[in-house]
Amino acid sequence: MSEIREVESWPEQETRGHTIPGSRYTSEEFFQQEWDGMWTKVWLLLGREAELPEPGDWQMEEVGPEEILMVRQK
Repeated sequence: MSEIREVESWPEQETRGHTIPGSRYTSEEFFQQEWDGMWTKVWLLLGREAELPEPGDWQMEEVGPEEILMVRQK
């Protein structure tokens, strides 16, 4: 049984207070499930307005397997 399925099978009351297994930080399977199931469906914060003060200023950030370009407009 994969770790992901094992965690999903825990009863709700038993999940509170458990530590996060170390493999969550290195598991490609868990990363892909989290990327597909969460990160592609929510707003992501790339930076603050003050970081791009002038029109045409830009910043690129890697978010998971994607590169996202943020550009200051007029």
